[in-house]
Amino acid sequence: MAETQRLLIVDDEPEILNLIEEHLKTLGYLISKAADGKEALKKIIDSMSEGPVDAVISDITMPHMDGLELLAEVRTLGMDIPFVFVTGFADREKTVQALRLGATDFLEKPYKRRVLVDAVKRAMQVSVLLKNVESEVAALGQKISMTEEQANFVRTARRELAILKADAQRAGHEVSSVDEAKKKASGE
Repeated sequence: MAETQRLLIVDDEPEILNLIEEHLKTLGYLISKAADGKEALKKIIDSMSEGPVDAVISDITMPHMDGLELLAEVRTLGMDIPFVFVTGFADREKTVQALRLGATDFLEKPYKRRVLVDAVKRAMQVSVLLKNVESEVAALGQKISMTEEQANFVRTARRELAILKADAQRAGHEVSSVDEAKKKASGE
């Protein structure tokens, strides 16, 4: 039986936190909430012992620590948690910064419920794929001796691979397996 996926919602407006939770509670995720980035970062770190957060939905503009700072901190800690940003202040610079930091999606308020649900489902798919890729990379790393530069490349590439796989699956295309990539890497 699959483990229940964990979703963290971050917004400084309690009404928005409750509204997003209301929109998503029927999807079966274990939902927790935080009022700002600082509180969210603490919850993310604390969750590592009981089961890590699988995805985050966050506002950008918040007191104490904004959503972009939160995402940057999470990446600095080496965590590849998918982030979906929901914001009322569309700003091209912040959008680009969020995407460069690895945000999975960026939605403008007001959003349609279906758009939010689809974005969260995609983020959860990316989370599952990241975990699968991480397991495969660990197994591959045990089989071959990698230089530190190669290991860094693999760690950086795993997130992009998971996102590409999710996009390809969504588009209905067949995705080549990690086994095929291993064969190519080993020269078979």
